[in-house]
Amino acid sequence: MAPTESIQQLRFEAERVEFNARGWQARNIRITNSDPFSPPELEVRASRAELVQASPREDRVTTTRPRLVLDQGLSLPLPRSQATIDRQERNLTSSTVPRVGIDESDRGGLFVGRNFDLITNE
Repeated sequence: MAPTESIQQLRFEAERVEFNARGWQARNIRITNSDPFSPPELEVRASRAELVQASPREDRVTTTRPRLVLDQGLSLPLPRSQATIDRQERNLTSSTVPRVGIDESDRGGLFVGRNFDLITNE
C-alpha cells in the first residue's frame, strides 16, 4: 500500500549540536514538520539525540526521553527511542540536490533542504 500523504519538510532545532567522525550528538532537540505556526502545534522533543553511522548504508538515531508535545502543553512519552535511517542508493534526480535559501517571511533564517523518502517498502 502506497502512502497517500508525505512529509514535505522537517525542521530540526537543538540547543547544541556537536559533530564527530561517525555522526553527531545534540541536546534539547525539537523536530517539527515545518509547522507555519510559531510556536508549532506539534513537536517531537528529546533531551538528547545521537546519530551514529552503523554501517556504510545505515545510520542509527538514539534519543533520550523522546516525547510528543501538543500545543506546547500536553507531553506524551514516545515508546521508541531508536530509529534506523537507510541510505541505500536511489536514482538521482534534481530533487536530491540540496536547496539553500533564506526564509525572510516566516522564520527569518537560512535553510538547507532536500527531498528524501521517509519510509520505503519493497
